[in-house]
Amino acid sequence: VAAVQRVLSSTTRMVCLLDVLAHPGSQRSEIQERTGLSSAGVRFALRDLEETEHIVTDIEDGASRVGKRVHYSARATLLSSDLVALREWMIR
Repeated sequence: VAAVQRVLSSTTRMVCLLDVLAHPGSQRSEIQERTGLSSAGVRFALRDLEETEHIVTDIEDGASRVGKRVHYSARATLLSSDLVALREWMIR
């Protein structure tokens, strides 16, 4: 529940997540362009969304991203189950 609460507590994270859900395989620059958010805002939001595991990249864990085009995709199933858990927590 805490992870999805963290996602929902930031408009920037929510906007980025919704964009990645609608456009799987997007690069950070594409997300920034579509959303109109600042580069720093998108960068931090994507980092947070990776930490909560709601998005994944095409770069292996621990591999350097320097000079690589990173593509982001949402883990819709995890997001869905986390939202259901949050709903259940809220109505109990």
